[in-house]
Amino acid sequence: MLYVLRKLDHVISDKETHQFIQKEIDDLMHKQFVSHTSNPIFDHRLTILMQSLEDYDIKMIVMIPVDSRLDDADIIEQMEIFIREHVTDHTEIRLKVKDNQFIINCNDKTKSIRLKTPH
Repeated sequence: MLYVLRKLDHVISDKETHQFIQKEIDDLMHKQFVSHTSNPIFDHRLTILMQSLEDYDIKMIVMIPVDSRLDDADIIEQMEIFIREHVTDHTEIRLKVKDNQFIINCNDKTKSIRLKTPH
């Protein structure tokens, strides 16, 4: 949806339509967050977390591969706690996996969680 809106915005020259598209993009980016990382439990909990924080202006950047280790309840709980403790208005949150670590960056605070080796 976001991709289509951005493409339309580039080809539409009408100012009123441009403003409408920009508003829709902003709404999608800030109010209608849905995580789609193909990690079902992680996606569900992250979506609920972000919806509970809808009163904040949050920019979310998710660079997460399909990784069943992210569906671990302890990892998800640590992520939720860390984000809730550090979120403020105008927050940027980055989530990524690198070198067997799940890395959460929120307002220049970082938490790394070692991912468990699958059995």
